[in-house]
Amino acid sequence: MDVSSLQDRLNTQRLGRSMRLHERVESTNTEAANWARDGAPEGAVVVTEFQSAGRGRHGRSWSAAPGRNVMLSVVLRPNLAPDELGRITIAAGVAVANTVDAFIAPHPVAIKWPNDIMIDGRKTCGMLLETSFGRSSGPTPEAVILGIGLNVNQTDFPPELEEGATSMRLSIGRTLPRTAVLVHLLQELETWYEATLAGEPVHSTYEERLARRGERVTLRFAGTDRTVSGTVRGITPSGALRLVNASGEHILHAGEVTSRPTHVEN
Repeated sequence: MDVSSLQDRLNTQRLGRSMRLHERVESTNTEAANWARDGAPEGAVVVTEFQSAGRGRHGRSWSAAPGRNVMLSVVLRPNLAPDELGRITIAAGVAVANTVDAFIAPHPVAIKWPNDIMIDGRKTCGMLLETSFGRSSGPTPEAVILGIGLNVNQTDFPPELEEGATSMRLSIGRTLPRTAVLVHLLQELETWYEATLAGEPVHSTYEERLARRGERVTLRFAGTDRTVSGTVRGITPSGALRLVNASGEHILHAGEVTSRPTHVEN
């Protein structure tokens, strides 16, 4: 991918107007956070062909073959309190799901709460939102770093991921133009990020793609044995999961949705 030709194709006001492309980095989120501390403008994007220490949620690693996927991080500077940052995750989920759908329709694309993009029930994208307070002494972070790893043309995965992972190429059986995917993604992301900042109800669009909505699931909490089971009702405007069971509605801000319900803990 070439930065200048990529930017020429972008129809955005902010996202991607400042961009750094690397052949290899440890983590695009780390690179973007460092750039943010050095004054990167909002919408600055770090893209890489390969990251050796990519991060996912709950401290997991993100593994992706070099030169086959889209891996990027975006510097955002929203005027949002920490408890409102889930709204960015909502916007990003809608943006990525719409992008994937544009290239692989009619394969069903869903969002597994909070931020995994699924094709035919298998994960093709993960996201990680991290805050950077820098010199900020107030409650609002100086920058928010949104990392996105999208499996575009990868055709094989490590044994531990084979069962649950897929790519856009595996879904439609042909190689996809990664630059076109990235351009589409940045344009979608700017649209939905702007809508979020304007106070539009982006969560209702997210809910239209929410996996397991209306189904009974179990939510597991990382690092503990605690679980909550119930029926997925939807999400709140700030991105928390709404889970309903015999004891009422639970508003859950973190956890991992699994398919096997167990006992209920309040």
